Amino acid sequence: MANSRKIRGDPIIDILIEEYKLLREETLQKFQHQIQLFTILASALSLLIGYILIKGIYDVFYIIPIFVIPLIFRYIWEQVVVTTMGRYMREELIEKRLAEVIGKRNNAQYTYDQHWLGWEHYYLDWEKERYKKIGIPRYFDYAAMFIFIILPFGLPICYSFLHILISIGITNINLTTYLPSWTHVSIFFIYVFIAIYLSYRIRNDGIKVLKFEEKEHVSSKKGE
Repeated sequence: MANSRKIRGDPIIDILIEEYKLLREETLQKFQHQIQLFTILASALSLLIGYILIKGIYDVFYIIPIFVIPLIFRYIWEQVVVTTMGRYMREELIEKRLAEVIGKRNNAQYTYDQHWLGWEHYYLDWEKERYKKIGIPRYFDYAAMFIFIILPFGLPICYSFLHILISIGITNINLTTYLPSWTHVSIFFIYVFIAIYLSYRIRNDGIKVLKFEEKEHVSSKKGE
């Protein structure tokens, strides 16, 4: 090791490890909160959609995204917070502060082997490698896309599109509505735009972080 300080009983190491534990616990709590949010929102949307279909009050579809949009931004914010905490644990606590106290492992074969707490680096390397081979983001991004985009926006967009087809005479489906035709057209384009934008935000956050950190890692190696 690069530093010969005693590890056991060192107050600096104890503080760093304790901070690492607290951040890991907070990260896990946020993941659990996201799972609870997915479950509650999926159940509520299923019940509401079923009620709308049974009662035939299809115009109520347009209200659903209004209540879901704040939850989407809450989810995106939590993703940013989790990513920021992960980077802090990996780059500040493990690579910098802990390495200054006890050094790094000698003769490490991989990047994560260099660090005594290498889980964050191992997961990041695995995530980047999986994205290179398979070309897909993290799996819970698909769950977020389904619950936050497809369920709340899909039905209103399809419903408004049907009214557009009815208004121009392409189809004769009988749909009861209390709104004028221009309202359906406006809502269609507004919700399509919002759905595309939010889909980009949800799907792009994880990939952008991976690409950014990969570029940052390459540039730091060149600097060395």
